[in-house]
Parts: sequence; C-alpha cells; structure tokens
Amino acid sequence: MRAKKYRIVLGNMSRLPLSCPRMRKQSLLLLAALVAAPLFAQDDEKKAPAPVENLYFATDEYIAIPKYTFSYGYRALSGSKATFGGSSRVFNKLATAFDTSVVPTGSTTVARIYDDGTVGVDTRSDGAGRPMASDGTTNNWVYEHATQVSGGFVNFNTYTAKVLESPALESMGNTYGLEVTVSRDLPKLGRRILWNVSGGLSLNDIRQHLFRYEQANIETRTDKYYLDGQAAGTPGTSHPTSTTVTVVNPDGTTSTITTSVNDSTTLPNQPTISGGNNPVITQSGSAPSAENEVFKATVRNHYKIKGAYYTLRVGPTFIIPVTAKFRFSIGAGAALVYAGTTYTVDSEFTPTDDETVITRTDSGYDKKALPGYYLDANLEYWLTERTGLYAGAIFQSTGSYTQNITSEETLAEVNYSTNVDLTTQTGLRLGMNIRF
Repeated sequence: MRAKKYRIVLGNMSRLPLSCPRMRKQSLLLLAALVAAPLFAQDDEKKAPAPVENLYFATDEYIAIPKYTFSYGYRALSGSKATFGGSSRVFNKLATAFDTSVVPTGSTTVARIYDDGTVGVDTRSDGAGRPMASDGTTNNWVYEHATQVSGGFVNFNTYTAKVLESPALESMGNTYGLEVTVSRDLPKLGRRILWNVSGGLSLNDIRQHLFRYEQANIETRTDKYYLDGQAAGTPGTSHPTSTTVTVVNPDGTTSTITTSVNDSTTLPNQPTISGGNNPVITQSGSAPSAENEVFKATVRNHYKIKGAYYTLRVGPTFIIPVTAKFRFSIGAGAALVYAGTTYTVDSEFTPTDDETVITRTDSGYDKKALPGYYLDANLEYWLTERTGLYAGAIFQSTGSYTQNITSEETLAEVNYSTNVDLTTQTGLRLGMNIRF
C-alpha cells in the first residue's frame, strides 16, 4: 500500500485534510495557546506589586554612638593649712652704722647712717670754695631727738630686733578654681553599671596671710660723739648751715657760690666711744661707758603666702543610671599636684617711743610636685542625649611641702619657713557635660 502525504499550512486551516480530524483538533489547541499567552502575561504584569523603594541604606550613612564625654566647671576645696614661723634680724637697711662704723682707726672718709641721725663727711671749705684740710671733725651731721644729747655727747643709735621663733598654724579656708575632664566609655559591667576612664586637669589658688606679734630681743647699738663744749643746736636741723659768698675768679671776674659756714658746730668724724665691736677713739673730755643694750620687745610680723596649684587626675568612674535623665557616678584614682608659691614676711617694730617705725620685708619663691589620690561622687542630670549638668563632692590628698626664706645679708640672719599642707582637702564641684 502506498503511504499518503499531508501538508499543513498554519495560515489556512481550511486546507487541512478532512480525513484527519485528530490532527486538526491538536492544531486548533496549539493556535489558541499561542494567542492567549501574551494576554495572560500582560495580566500578570498588572497584578505584580511595585518594588519597595529605599530598600538599602547608602554606604556613607550610619548611626554614631557617643563614646566620649567632655566636662568643664567650677571647683572649690577646703582643708589646706599653712604653718608660719621662723626668725630674722629686723633692722633699717638704710642704717649703715653696723657695717661702716667698723673702720680702721684714723679713717675720716666714712659716712655713718643711724636710725636717729647721720654723721657724714666734712664739707667745710675756704672762702674760695676749696675743701679745708681735715682736722678730725666734720660739720656734716644731724640728729633727731633732744634725748640724744646727754653729758656733753650726742648719742646716735642703731636698732635691730632678733625675732624669736614661734610657729603658728593657720587654715587657708576655701580655694577656688576651674576644672576640665575628658572620659572614654568602656563596655558595661553587668546589665546596669556603666563605667569609663577619665583624665582631668584643675587649677586652684593658694592664698593666706597672718598678722602676729612675735617676741624679739631688741639690740641697741650706740655711738657717742663728743661735743667739746659746743651746743648741739635744734633737733632735726642739719649741719652745716650754708651761706652765699662772692669770689673773684682768676681772670678778674666775680661769681657767686654757696658754701658751708666754717664755724658751724662740728663733731668728731668718728665715734668717740662706740658700742659693740667698734674701735674706741679717745677724744678730749670724759666719755661715758659704751652701750650695747639688749631688751625684750615685740615685732609685728605679717606672714603671706600666695600662689596656685595644678591637679592632674586619672582614674575610672562607675555610673549607675537612676532614671532616664538622672545618673549617679563614683570616681577614684591617682592625683599629681604641681604648686608654685611666693612666701613673704613683712616685719616692723618701734624701738622707743620717740623713734620712727623700722620695717623689713623678706620674700622667696618655690615650686613643688606632690603625688596623691582623689575620690569623688556626683549626680548627673541630662538635658538632652548629648548635654547635661553635674554636681558633686570631692576628697583629695596630695601631701605637704615646706618653703623657706633666706637672705644673702649675713647680718639679717633670715630663716623663715612655712609648711603648706594639702593632705586633707574636701569640697564641691559643678559644671556641664557634653557627649561626643
């Protein structure tokens, strides 16, 4: 049997052979599927949800958690003390008799300054204004009190007060200053306790003074000058008196000069009898015995110490949240104090009722580094997530140091000292916190 051949033309279904109904049915189903597929696809596209926008964050955007806290504020401490004391010789620095009265016998060129007068170098001149040859006396002197004239002598005195050491303790009261602190947060301890490590720097002043009357030995050094029968004149009147004269110059012209009166009252140009270790110079007349009297009196000392000290603190701080805005913190650690102070002693005394006040000032500067420790407890209130206030109490102990005052003047014998005690200080602190 010969096989039959079929031709399928998709564009004209009427030409399919009627003798193959099965194939014709399959062709119709295939055509329907091809036509419906695009329609179903469009339907699915309409029903698909819109893609979510901003599904991913940009890579340069993130949430920063503050880990540092900067604090600054006010700080007041009390409990520091100073012990004042020491000794010295108080005398008039302008009075040179203690130094220059001790001169070789026969010297005529030394001026001597006392607490109650002066005996200077002779100023007499002749009629032409030329210095006169020395005759061992001087017309250049002055005394201050009538009581200095006695028994034909003028007594010139120099006084010194030897302060007897008597230490006194004085509290410095409150010292005020500023502080700054930076802390770095660390991982939590348990579920509630926060903690950090902090370092701070503060500045406080040192300021105290004390008036105190000290016992002293008053030494009176008396130099006696023989008047040789002359009147001493009025106290406070300088010798010599001066006069104006007219002189003839070598070229025949005349000029007017001021010169000393040659017949003014004169004194020996060296003490007739001196107290202490001065040489005894014998003049005509009978001189009383030398005097170098010592008696008790008081010296008014004004002790002053002034300066400042830096405190460097490093240690941990533990924080317990109380509410959403309140936190309680406790800190402790090491402290280092660097102090610099000026110590001054102003002294004054009046030798006798008719003498003027004699004053002296001694001063010295020193600086010290003192190690120690601190403890503080604070209550914090946070206004926002990054700013807040704090207030608390502090205890600090950094030891003590001694500061001395000495002098290059051998005669002064200055030996004052003060002990600045910073071992037990308590106080308050308050300020602002800023987290970043």
